[in-house]
Amino acid sequence: MFAETLGMERDELPLSWKHALLAVLPGFLATTGLTNTDFSIRMLTSAVLLAAYLALAYFWSGRHFPGWSLMAAGVLSSMGLMIASGILGGLASTIVGLAANIIVLLLLLAILVALFIFLMRGRHISRHVWVLIVLIVACQLAVRVKYFALFGLSWSTAIDWFSISLYSAVTGLLLPVAFGLFPARKHGLLAMLFAIGMIYMGIQLLIDVNQKVSAVIGDNFSFLSYRAMTPFLFTVLAPLWFLRARSPRSRLSGLLVLTGLAIAFNLSVVGISYGDLPLIIWGSFVPYTTSVLLALALAYSLYEESEKGPRPT
Repeated sequence: MFAETLGMERDELPLSWKHALLAVLPGFLATTGLTNTDFSIRMLTSAVLLAAYLALAYFWSGRHFPGWSLMAAGVLSSMGLMIASGILGGLASTIVGLAANIIVLLLLLAILVALFIFLMRGRHISRHVWVLIVLIVACQLAVRVKYFALFGLSWSTAIDWFSISLYSAVTGLLLPVAFGLFPARKHGLLAMLFAIGMIYMGIQLLIDVNQKVSAVIGDNFSFLSYRAMTPFLFTVLAPLWFLRARSPRSRLSGLLVLTGLAIAFNLSVVGISYGDLPLIIWGSFVPYTTSVLLALALAYSLYEESEKGPRPT
């Protein structure tokens, strides 16, 4: 009976409050500061807790993973991707030396292309999907135009500008969307929880960049509130709105507004803490925020199509 109550109902939006709150439990874990990417005991603890959460969801739902559990799967997948990228980088560095970063980038690009070909075969890919992908990459390139102002015009700066921007777009935004196509085949738009979990792991790297905010605010309640605000907005409030909204327009617009607010708040606090940031760095916050919102919009579009199923040819 308990399994039927928790997980055997068909997952359809909007979810009940019970399932919606279960879905954002990983977000509350992130809000406490346990979910991070610093390869510490905290990261291991969060991985164990998220794995336990998924195991409980699996057994309570009659030995299948319910759609509302996908945020935890997204966070764990992001951790796995970061570990795999680190291992690949180490191996490539040992084998080819200075060209390691380019080799890893090309390999990740190949994985991204293979995923899209495999998962989107037999489906019509609309023009706006390609437009969104191009805009995401363009925004990431715009974020790092500041390199030329800070380091001058040179071939090495241009190569760093292009490779780092493309790496960030692929690993932080496009691969999470592509991996989310796997659960989207079964769960449709609920796979947005997976994408939110993966993308957040990249976003939270920006929290208290270089410990500048903690140095300015101090280790007090204000700092703890700052640390909690971004994950709360991004992984609790935004997905909760998404899961409970009754119309598609309200569902997507509310998600984008709240996630955009989370990023803007965090970047603003970091920027103010530095105090004397050049205008070009402040300006780079706009395309960065835009790229994340575009990635979420891309995920929504692709997962909505998966929910409808392939079109006849």
